[in-house]
Amino acid sequence: MSSSPPPLEETLLPLAEALEALAIRYVIGGSVASSLYGEPRQTADIDVTIELLDPQQIKALVKKVTPFYYIDEDAFRQSFRYRRSFSIISLKTYIKVDIFFPQHRALDRDAFALARYRPLESGGKRLFPIAPPEVIVLQKLEWYVLGGRSSARQWNDILAILRMQGSQLDLAYLRAQAIALQVRDLLEQALQEAGLQ
Repeated sequence: MSSSPPPLEETLLPLAEALEALAIRYVIGGSVASSLYGEPRQTADIDVTIELLDPQQIKALVKKVTPFYYIDEDAFRQSFRYRRSFSIISLKTYIKVDIFFPQHRALDRDAFALARYRPLESGGKRLFPIAPPEVIVLQKLEWYVLGGRSSARQWNDILAILRMQGSQLDLAYLRAQAIALQVRDLLEQALQEAGLQ
């Protein structure tokens, strides 16, 4: 008797298989990634960045995933056109998947190039591309700034990743990218609070 996959894997698998069948690169970030690299916590959604280069692929992708998700093709097209996020919902688990498109910057390219393959959760069998911890820290620093520097959850996620990953982090990369993203002061504060300075 085989057991069913864990809920995050079950949620993401049809989308991952469709993206792979269409040769569309994708990477997982957000709270799923920060839980894998830092302190595990419940998450209400899965953040996936997809490298969709040809808008003609939208129809094929929607056709492949429609049996598994609530998806609005028009919303997908508008989101792609304006590089905004949009959501789909698993018809089996009712977990939301937030779809993002990469911006034209080094950090987003690095999320794909430096991705690490691992299960999404304990008991997961399939490996998925996860953005590296350095990219997650930098993205969370950006979100922290965009949120008015007031989100305790974002800040705690940053500190947890820094503490758990410790000496495995590429601090030179973090600092260089933090300068480019104008979050160097926050990175240094986080490194100090995490005991990495």
